[in-house]
Amino acid sequence: VTGVQTCALPILPRVDGYQLISWMRERPELLRVPVIAMSARSDAAGALRAGANEFMGKPFALAAVRARVQELLNA
Repeated sequence: VTGVQTCALPILPRVDGYQLISWMRERPELLRVPVIAMSARSDAAGALRAGANEFMGKPFALAAVRARVQELLNA
């Protein structure tokens, strides 16, 4: 994967977000792609265990999302 800076994924019907994050972290070409998990479930520990860089519980302010994305892209 080259040139990808951000990607938003909709609700997935067959795979939960934690499974997707774990799948991404198993692939060397996706290891450096930052992941912000966003969920109405307050399971930050589960998201971070799966490999997310950040967790944001819903509801969240758009300004906070922008700030976290910028921080990860500049890291």
